[in-house]
Amino acid sequence: MKTADKPFALREIHYQLLRQLELFIRTHGYSPSIRELMRLMALTSTAHVRGLLGDLEANGYIRQTPGTARSIVPARLPEGKEPGQQLGNDGQEEEIWK
Repeated sequence: MKTADKPFALREIHYQLLRQLELFIRTHGYSPSIRELMRLMALTSTAHVRGLLGDLEANGYIRQTPGTARSIVPARLPEGKEPGQQLGNDGQEEEIWK
């Protein structure tokens, strides 16, 4: 028997990843690699980053082109967020997806 799928809820680490992705693209003009995201997030495994990216892609927050390097791009904002509004709850003023 299949259980009902639970709705996806962004965790703080997803917000951090989206924030790092947006800041990297804004600063460099291109998407970061998986390893660059791993370093920016202070993680020790590319598999963890891939898992987080998979969550975000499956729920429509980012888009990636399989087999293409540096192809991660934001697709939509988390619910309740507006362009220019801060992601997460770390208290820093950061603009997003303007």
